[in-house]
Amino acid sequence: MNPLWNSVKDQVAPWHREVTSHAFRSGVTNAAVALKNYDESKKGVRKGESVGFPKFKNRHSRQSFTLIEFTKSWSWISEDSRHVRLILPRFPADSRITRRREQLQWMHTTESLRRLKKKVSSGEWTIQAVTISFVGGRWRASFSVRQIVVPTPPAVRQVGPIVGVDLGVKHLATLTVPVVGLSDICGHVTNPRLLDPKSDRIARLDRQLSRRVKGSKNSEKLRLRRQRLAARVTRTRNLYLHRLTAIGWKLRDHCARGPRCGGHGKEVEEENRKDVKAFDSGRGLL
Repeated sequence: MNPLWNSVKDQVAPWHREVTSHAFRSGVTNAAVALKNYDESKKGVRKGESVGFPKFKNRHSRQSFTLIEFTKSWSWISEDSRHVRLILPRFPADSRITRRREQLQWMHTTESLRRLKKKVSSGEWTIQAVTISFVGGRWRASFSVRQIVVPTPPAVRQVGPIVGVDLGVKHLATLTVPVVGLSDICGHVTNPRLLDPKSDRIARLDRQLSRRVKGSKNSEKLRLRRQRLAARVTRTRNLYLHRLTAIGWKLRDHCARGPRCGGHGKEVEEENRKDVKAFDSGRGLL
């Protein structure tokens, strides 16, 4: 599809020189992959669930684009390992971009990229792509890295004790064997219910948002505050689940999940089903 796009871009998008070519390249690549999956699924060649016709993005969809550069992997990260380089258009029509080019081409990160830069500089890792997306009211950079792995002979591991896990709602999980620092004496892992302390604030933001004119600046400010609140709850929940898996599963060699019956074997994401309803079914927020 790239040759087709190059042949018609001057007619359908005469402003394409004002935007970086990586935005069009990632869109064309994603469209080609989506159409291929749809065609293979329709013919029965693709395994798994059926894939529908690809849906096109609009300004209300998840805002994201991918930057690809295979020749200079080290150039993505700044010297202080706190900024990610953005590829700006060569000939922008807006004079403000030209004047502030040195400032706009770097995006500040809250986490240090020192380890990633060290691996890339040593040649162990290679950055394949960088995806910039707007999630939870903030812009985030996601790196796609290729790692050179030296094959090693498989290690023989002795079979140790086995622990059974039953995921639920009242208790986040129930273990057959109590684990110190993780569960109580009955093996129950407490459900933190992180949404409950924020429910009053969410209801207040919903009331304020309903009184605003749709599309106004005040409405956008409240919507952004609501998104960031949802993202904060999501990050806290992911941190709690990471701690649960890091502590619990390192103590046991094998883990077996219980049957899904009577509401006691639901997935971990269902531990607060009302979270999804409170945040507009989670689309674009969680």
